[in-house]
Amino acid sequence: MPIVPHQTTGVTLYLCCVFLRKTFIFLGHIIYLPFNLNMPIVPHRTTQADEIRLKGNALVGEGKWLEAIETYTVALSLRPSAATYSNRSLCRYKVKDYEGAKQDAENAMQQDPKFVKAYYRHGAALIALRDPDAAAASLKHGCELEPNNADMCQLLQKAEWMRVPRTLEAQRFNARTQYNTCYSAYADHTRTRLFLEEAEAQHRRKITTLVDIGKHFYVKGEVEDAERVVVCLGLDVYMEMSRSDAILHLRKTEALLSARCDMYERHMVEIQ
Repeated sequence: MPIVPHQTTGVTLYLCCVFLRKTFIFLGHIIYLPFNLNMPIVPHRTTQADEIRLKGNALVGEGKWLEAIETYTVALSLRPSAATYSNRSLCRYKVKDYEGAKQDAENAMQQDPKFVKAYYRHGAALIALRDPDAAAASLKHGCELEPNNADMCQLLQKAEWMRVPRTLEAQRFNARTQYNTCYSAYADHTRTRLFLEEAEAQHRRKITTLVDIGKHFYVKGEVEDAERVVVCLGLDVYMEMSRSDAILHLRKTEALLSARCDMYERHMVEIQ
């Protein structure tokens, strides 16, 4: 009767009987069985899975990504392997299923932590998912396993490049936002000071101004006594003071805001 090779060592059994021509075959864990070279060998599921994987490879060569995915899925149901997961990861990447490509690459790495292509597939999927930090970490590990892999190193450079501009752009955005906010406050203080200085120079007690009623709508209003001004000091703290004191307060605040605007402007130049 025929002998079915051991499931996890089918390829090893076949190589032993062909190259060693022994009458005993190593099954692993120091277990041997008598073997007759003339007895037929029943095909093993490993061989079938490899054959299906090769069919998937042929479909990849033709650019038939969806058909290749289905073929690799069948092969994986027979025997999971790092190569098959990696190949299916490539196909899923090609059809823009980046999350699926990432998962297949991770499965490949679990199957064989030294399977270099898996780290490349993983990095490519993470870059597509806009996660350059994780991509760089995975690709660095791949480059450590195979330092002369030019494609891996080039993709790592891309991931690193994506990380730096993102950080710089965030810094630029923050600096611009801070500068615009500060300059807006500076301009508001300047307009108010100029208005009060004009009234002070003309010794006007009664003035007409615009009153903000909300949502950028204004109405004209008359102030009977403009020689006394209520100034907001911040944090909803208000103080009544004379018009001349209010002008001095506005000038001091303007100077502080101007210095702060200069600082933000220098910061924007530094991160260009």
